[in-house]
Amino acid sequence: MADTNDLFLEIIFSAIKEVNKQQPPEYQLNLDKNEFLISDKSSLDSLGLITLLINIEEKISKKFKINLNLLDEELISEKNTPFETLASLAAWLKNNV
Repeated sequence: MADTNDLFLEIIFSAIKEVNKQQPPEYQLNLDKNEFLISDKSSLDSLGLITLLINIEEKISKKFKINLNLLDEELISEKNTPFETLASLAAWLKNNV
């Protein structure tokens, strides 16, 4: 069985593929666990981030039959936000789903 982190990375990557279809090339994310989400190094704009997080919530809901709120202001604005990179988001999901 795949590592749980890999499972969550797969979910995140799937969501990114869908969001990238709606984004111009300069705002698309790479499918790389070290890709930045919330940072001045991120290519994603705020609307793209919100769309991505909602997409991930929907995928988590379908797979695990739970409701998850990733649009929590505290999560997004924390100094050590789990949304810094795709890897940190996958690790947070692993620990909280």
